[in-house]
Amino acid sequence: MINVIRNRLFRVRYTYPDAADQQRAINLVIMTWISVVGWSIAFFALIVPELLFGTVPITPGFIISALEPVVFIVIFVLLNGGRLRAAIWLFIAQHTALTMAASLASQPNFLIVVLALPLVAAAVLLSARALRGVIVLIAVLLVLRLALPPDFVFATIEYENPEQVQFLVVALILLVISVYLYIFRANGERVQGVEAEDLRHLRVTAGFSSTLPENADEQRVYTHALELLQTELGYSLAQIHVVGSDDTYTRLRIGMGQTISNSRTAIRVSADSTAIGAAVRLREPVVVLSEEGQVRSAHIVPPARQGVAIPVIVNDQVRCVIDVQSRAVEALSENQVYAIELLGQQMAAVLRFRDRLQDLNYTLNEQNLVLDRVRGQLSAVEQSSRQVFTSGWETYLQGREDVAVGFDVAGTRDQFIPVPASDLPDHMREAMLRGELYIEIASDEQIIHAPVRLRGEVLGAMTFAVPGDHVLNPRQLDMVMTVADRLAIALDNRRLLEQAQARAERERRAAEISNQLLSVTDIDSLLEVAAEQFNEALGAIYTRVYVAPQTFATVAPPAAG
Repeated sequence: MINVIRNRLFRVRYTYPDAADQQRAINLVIMTWISVVGWSIAFFALIVPELLFGTVPITPGFIISALEPVVFIVIFVLLNGGRLRAAIWLFIAQHTALTMAASLASQPNFLIVVLALPLVAAAVLLSARALRGVIVLIAVLLVLRLALPPDFVFATIEYENPEQVQFLVVALILLVISVYLYIFRANGERVQGVEAEDLRHLRVTAGFSSTLPENADEQRVYTHALELLQTELGYSLAQIHVVGSDDTYTRLRIGMGQTISNSRTAIRVSADSTAIGAAVRLREPVVVLSEEGQVRSAHIVPPARQGVAIPVIVNDQVRCVIDVQSRAVEALSENQVYAIELLGQQMAAVLRFRDRLQDLNYTLNEQNLVLDRVRGQLSAVEQSSRQVFTSGWETYLQGREDVAVGFDVAGTRDQFIPVPASDLPDHMREAMLRGELYIEIASDEQIIHAPVRLRGEVLGAMTFAVPGDHVLNPRQLDMVMTVADRLAIALDNRRLLEQAQARAERERRAAEISNQLLSVTDIDSLLEVAAEQFNEALGAIYTRVYVAPQTFATVAPPAAG
């Protein structure tokens, strides 16, 4: 009941963007209601009884007192319309006019007491710069009042006990001033507490990313956020509504033992009329109070009195909604809402990074699969190329009727004589097996063994002997390997050329035989020419050609199995 009355009477319906202005507006509402109460006591206790007897003269003080309700209404209208400055100055002007009217109806020393009321009101509501103007105005009013004759007073109401009435007025003014100062002090402490709480909110939520474990999955991100909100910030309830692909929510909250529990709800996002659905549709924070009605505040769980729903937007899609509820009487400040919104932004950044990392991992896995297939294909091609290369050389050597081809080169500096050698010495076999250049130190010479390689296959080896005192530098050794590689290329090119020439010779000879066979006109002569050409081409000493198509036409094929 008290909260309802307070919300109805002392609530500022216009939200001022500046926190200081919002606090001044709250102070002005409270002070205006106190003024209403003070005016009611003074008017009905001092003026109304005299009005009943017709002894009240029409003075400026009476006119100002009669217009006070209108001034109060205008102040409330200005205040809730966003015109805080005008409302404050009207409030101070009303206090100043009322006190001046009261002072003109009494002795000058009474002015010193009554002018303290607008001065205290100005100190509570105005900034330091504006307060200087009020102080100057009050000083001018004091000077003007002192300039008047001491016995100058307006016509006033004659009371039977004027001293008691004046004492009652002074007491009432001091009481109002005391209440003003109490409000100023209490709200000052409240503002300090709110600022400290705002700072704590910002500090806790700003450290979300730094305290989140590395490689945290989506569930761990949600759990860490709920732990910060419910454990460290002390909200009565914190839960996350994850928006699914089927337009429904999955509600996550921390249960007993700090374990996260989830439950799928049947509420459709498009049909949700609470603050959760509004946050998804509006894509902005939604603050709701339990007194706003059963529709929008239906998700508020008692004893919570208020809540805020913060959408977490990832890649332009609402991934989830942070639902925070508090049992505090005071509404959440803008900084506290912003702190929770900052938490949502950090969650969005972490989830966006996680999604991107998953996409990169998926792409990397796909690329690895493609790379493995390409490597397999390349390995097969290389294996096939090696087989073709090896079989080509085997065919070539078989055609030459040799197992290997080699030469020993010896002689003087001016003349070298190659001597054919088909044997394979052990040191050259060692060089072919190693597949790399190595130097063997003999008694008075250095023997350099270099493999002859092409396409990863060892064709043979080269051996050089140089004097033992000859120093071989890296460039000379590189030149030996270069010569060996060039020799391998030249040998393979020569092999290919000889095999191409032999193939061309075979094709030419086959073409000649074919032409001779096509030039014969009868079967007997054709068979005779064929036998002669086969003998000549192949070096055969006996050839027989047998033609009998009907012989095998009647022969039954062999039975299966």
